[in-house]
Amino acid sequence: MKSYLRKPSYFLLTGILLVSMAFIYINKVRKKQEFIILKDFTYTDVDGHINMTKNLPQHEAYIIFLFNPGCEVCHKEAENVSANIDQFRNYCILYLSPDSLNRIKSFVYKYHLHENENVFYGQMNIDTIGVKFGKSRVPFTYVYGKDKRLKRSGIFITVQEIEKYITK
Repeated sequence: MKSYLRKPSYFLLTGILLVSMAFIYINKVRKKQEFIILKDFTYTDVDGHINMTKNLPQHEAYIIFLFNPGCEVCHKEAENVSANIDQFRNYCILYLSPDSLNRIKSFVYKYHLHENENVFYGQMNIDTIGVKFGKSRVPFTYVYGKDKRLKRSGIFITVQEIEKYITK
């Protein structure tokens, strides 16, 4: 290639690369913002009924635990919640799993979480979890404020961390 054609080719290639990178960055930011607000969705409770999150009672915060009944971390987290349930009285807690309804029920009953009016639990397809939360990784915890805006998310969040982020 002649040297007088190389410079415009480099500029064109560089321009295309920069525009592509900007486009990718904007899409990532847009996608991340899409999951900041807790949107309404459906899940199946252990009795086989379809429930909608928009029908959950109003609370100071919403905590969603995506879990697997066979997961050791999930058991530690549920044990932590159960031991500190009084600190969660003003929060709506939703345990969701892609596992079978029987295993979900056994898990929740093991920690006596079903005995609390503010604790809900059920089944949600792993693909739907990915669509609604942007990730389909289990275990994962989402903490939303009263305004249903995401405050914190992560794998194992302690009661103290939850309170810290909700009161902010």
